[in-house]
Formats: sequence, C-alpha cells, structure tokens
Amino acid sequence: MQEIKGVWTPISYGGDTDHWENKSHFETDLSSEELKAQISGIVTKYYKWSPRVEKTAEKSGQNLWEFRDNPGRRWNGTVSIAPDRDRHGVFEVTIRIDVQAQK
Repeated sequence: MQEIKGVWTPISYGGDTDHWENKSHFETDLSSEELKAQISGIVTKYYKWSPRVEKTAEKSGQNLWEFRDNPGRRWNGTVSIAPDRDRHGVFEVTIRIDVQAQK
C-alpha cells in the first residue's frame, strides 16, 4: 500500500492456501472514508478485486470484495478500518481473504 501516504506498522500477518490476513496500524492525515477509498482503488486497479454490495458490511465499517485467482478459484475479501481509540489519525486496518467453499 505504498501509494497511500502514511506510516504502516504491522500487527500480524499470516495464512495458508485457503485464507490470509494482514493487520496493521496506519498513521495518516486521511479520514477513515478517504483511507477506505484509497485502499479500494488499489485493490480494484492492481489486484482486480470486485466490490460486493452488502449494507450490513458498510454499516460495520467493512468493504467486501471478491476475485478469482489464476487457477480460477473464487475468493472473498474483507477490508476493515477502525480508528484507534487513543490516537487521532491512527487506524487499525485488517485485510482478509478466504477461498469460497465449493458448491
């Protein structure tokens, strides 16, 4: 996420062939909505994610996504942004992807 101005501090990172999650603190002058919009632009442009519209997710501060990997598996992605309670301009950003169950 080098295109977004600010300081990323990793909290946790891990996963396997079916899921992956990255949590970071991000210090920036951007608002939560501006940060969400910039992350959305990056995952759309570079990773070819498509937004999933679900009103409950928007109310909870999450953006929901889906995409296909090279072998054709479908994945769900979630981007969550939560302001730090004690520090102005710091957000906890969680990006998680999970392979969709076969039907």
